[in-house]
Amino acid sequence: MATGQTTQFVLSPALQQSWIQQCGGCGPLGGISPVRIGDDWAEVPLFDGDPEHILQQFAFQNLQTGNVLANPAGEATTVNLNSPTLAENVCAPLTVPTFRTAYSQAPSTLTPIDDGFEIADANDSYLERCGTHLHQFLGSDLPYNCAPPTCGPVGNAHLVVMENETGIGWIDGMFLPSRQRFSIYVPVNVGSVGADLAVRHLYLSAGLGIWSTPIPRPPKPRPKNG
Repeated sequence: MATGQTTQFVLSPALQQSWIQQCGGCGPLGGISPVRIGDDWAEVPLFDGDPEHILQQFAFQNLQTGNVLANPAGEATTVNLNSPTLAENVCAPLTVPTFRTAYSQAPSTLTPIDDGFEIADANDSYLERCGTHLHQFLGSDLPYNCAPPTCGPVGNAHLVVMENETGIGWIDGMFLPSRQRFSIYVPVNVGSVGADLAVRHLYLSAGLGIWSTPIPRPPKPRPKNG
């Protein structure tokens, strides 16, 4: 992000080999891009041919070796794209949430942000924190056909952002660690957007366009009288 240089992501041939049949006839979507990417792994969505009844599934491709792993997530195991081992034990008392539809269910995402904060994202999204019982609601039910991490809140060390319930006009957010809420106006010409975060910028994508803006800063505390 700092240099502006681009690197082409090449889908591993392993994603087109027979092992992928273990997930019920899945195969990679043509021209697919990762839904998330870290220091060591890219998360790639798979297509199963029956999205109404079967949850979308994901595979993980190592950025250095090209090796591919199936999703290791479970109740006490989450995914860390910045870890060479990919699988990581969940810190107590947190657990990986379960995404459910009328026909099936699967482990969803528990994503570390910073300073112990994590986003638990399934049918509903919550802000949680290692070593505590924080369970703060972030967003309403996601569409059943859009399983995390394709949809849902994103965060970094400074804030969490999520789509406004109306989908148009505003992006909702929360400063960290204060957990103070805020909203960002989105111009009408941008329309309904998806949001993502870097260290200093908020990125909004709509159609073929991508917009960026500096991340908002929390208001300075008012001085106490006397």
